[in-house]
Amino acid sequence: MPPLDDAGVRNDATGIRSFVLGMGGKNHYRLDPGAAANRLWADDTAFGVLALELSATGYTWRFLADDGRLVDAGSGTCH
Repeated sequence: MPPLDDAGVRNDATGIRSFVLGMGGKNHYRLDPGAAANRLWADDTAFGVLALELSATGYTWRFLADDGRLVDAGSGTCH
């Protein structure tokens, strides 16, 4: 999700980013289209893992599918 304030409104200056993961398990589940308002990216077809790297000033992430494909990546700064 993009950085959101406490009211759930996008706020790149002071909002908090969250990651909702479910890339493991027995089966895939269809995404809820009603929950897409603040969703930046989603995949309901691949199993995988989140690689999250933290530093003193920011973070980077990579979602890797179980077959090794990079399916999403990004970075952000801390405030």
